[in-house]
Amino acid sequence: METDSEQSLGSGLKWRILCVDDEPDILTVLKAALSTKHEVVTALSGVEALKIIGACEPDFIICDIRMPKMDGYQTVETIRKQPAYSDIPVFFLTAERGKDAARKGFAAGCNLFLTKPFDPIRLLENIDYFTRESGHVVRPKGYSIEQIERMIEAVRRAPEAAEALSAPPPPAAAPRRPSPPPTAEPHASIPKLASELFAEYTNQRLKAEHSALEADRKAREQEYWKKKYAQIQAFIDRHMRD
Repeated sequence: METDSEQSLGSGLKWRILCVDDEPDILTVLKAALSTKHEVVTALSGVEALKIIGACEPDFIICDIRMPKMDGYQTVETIRKQPAYSDIPVFFLTAERGKDAARKGFAAGCNLFLTKPFDPIRLLENIDYFTRESGHVVRPKGYSIEQIERMIEAVRRAPEAAEALSAPPPPAAAPRRPSPPPTAEPHASIPKLASELFAEYTNQRLKAEHSALEADRKAREQEYWKKKYAQIQAFIDRHMRD
């Protein structure tokens, strides 16, 4: 049975991933690796990411933490406040290794915390696994990847003057056809079609899997920090005795 993610990819639609990092070399590697399966848009800072996100319409975000003006935590927190992107999958990919980095990352709204250096193939596998298990689907886009890249070039030529790129206009509504006259009232006891029952079952299963995935992530995070705090307390107690 195909998942929604597999059906989206099978239909010719690609995930559009927004990669945010202030190191151009990292963005080059990310784009080369991810473009084999996905559309990739790059931003050189959190500020630039927020300027282009409306026009970019990403399905997925990969973000660095150590960036000037606006770090990754602030960038993701701001993105999460936008209704259209409140539940978009976000990975932190960073060289930050402090004991509070992962905790702050999840608090800011990331779904997975990865550290550099990274294996591009492993990163692709993580993206595929997460999109498959979470039940997210590729959303239709108003601008092509080529149009987005030209817009970003214009933003980078005048970064201080550039405003946020506007989102694409909504597609024109198709003309409404007159409804045919009713024939007979359907009988209330007619059972649902098998396809409708299958769709309901699939949606319920995906929701259950997503809830289980989130619960497992939170439990593992709590257990991790519980052990860390116990180690810190043991270290303090040992040195107090000494």
